[in-house]
Amino acid sequence: MIKGVGIDTVDISRMAKSIERKGFIERTFTVKEIENCHGDKATYYATRFAVKEAVFKAVGKPENWLIIETLNHEDGSPYVTNVDNVHVSITTESNFATAICIYEEI
Repeated sequence: MIKGVGIDTVDISRMAKSIERKGFIERTFTVKEIENCHGDKATYYATRFAVKEAVFKAVGKPENWLIIETLNHEDGSPYVTNVDNVHVSITTESNFATAICIYEEI
C-alpha cells in the first residue's frame, strides 16, 4: 500500500552555485554520496538533492539532509540506504534534475 509520494525538481545551474559555497557539500551529502560523485558535479549533486527533497515529501521526516543517502545499484538505478520501504527514480532534462519517491507501507 502506498503511504506517500514525493517529487522534486532542482535547477542544475543553481546547484552549481550552491556547491561552491564553503561547507555546503559536507552539510548536505553523506560521505558515500561525496565519494561516489562522478561526471558533472552540479548535475550529480542536483539529482541527489532532488531525491532528498522527494523523500522528505513522501515520508514526512524532518529535514536533516544527511538522513537520506542515495547510492546506485550496479545497473545504475538509484536507491536510498537510510530509509526503509522507499523507491526512487531520477531523471535529468536540460538544466533540471527531477526525482520521485514512492513510500510504501509493508
